[in-house]
Amino acid sequence: MGPKTLKKIDIFIVGYGVLLCAGAAVLFDLSVFYSVLAGAAIALLNWLATRWLGIRMIMTASKHKMALLMGAKTIVTLSLIGVVFTYTSVRPIAFLLGLSALVVGVLSNSAVEAIAEGDKALREER
Repeated sequence: MGPKTLKKIDIFIVGYGVLLCAGAAVLFDLSVFYSVLAGAAIALLNWLATRWLGIRMIMTASKHKMALLMGAKTIVTLSLIGVVFTYTSVRPIAFLLGLSALVVGVLSNSAVEAIAEGDKALREER
């Protein structure tokens, strides 16, 4: 997975986050919008941290240290979610909807890449 693909995943995650927030703003009240926004923001931050650590893991010889950092990132992300739920009035379902931008963004990019590779293979057969 190259840097260009990683940047496209960024765009997919941000795009889905924006779509989900816009949908929440149009269909529901502001508290749902803010909850979706909080989830989408944490999803994007989680992806950016994962991408940064993944690139460092590939470049470094110390895989064990980077794996520990990946575990620490997960603990920080879960702690951040705990803080959000404890000290704010986010709605859990709306928050999870925003958080799903990460999964849907990665899956959508993978589908687009697979379709592009399939088209390329079909063109090469002819």
